[in-house]
Amino acid sequence: AASLESGAPYDVILMDYVMPVMDGPTATAKIRKIGFKGVILGVTGNGHQAEIDLFTNAGANKIMVKPLSADQFYATLLGMVA
Repeated sequence: AASLESGAPYDVILMDYVMPVMDGPTATAKIRKIGFKGVILGVTGNGHQAEIDLFTNAGANKIMVKPLSADQFYATLLGMVA
């Protein structure tokens, strides 16, 4: 929210599925609700389709399954922001 209010929002948010306070899909939905229109790249260690769908339905643009290689990560990121 602070980046939106400052007039300098982020271009990309890298969102993990498992976090200590709230899960990635919940955080993603909240970020979309406050107006973030940039790329949200979801990351999960679980490749189950239901988990991927939950993340996508929350507003993530793309979901990547861990482990990630640096090449895979950069190629995906460049494809999203280029």
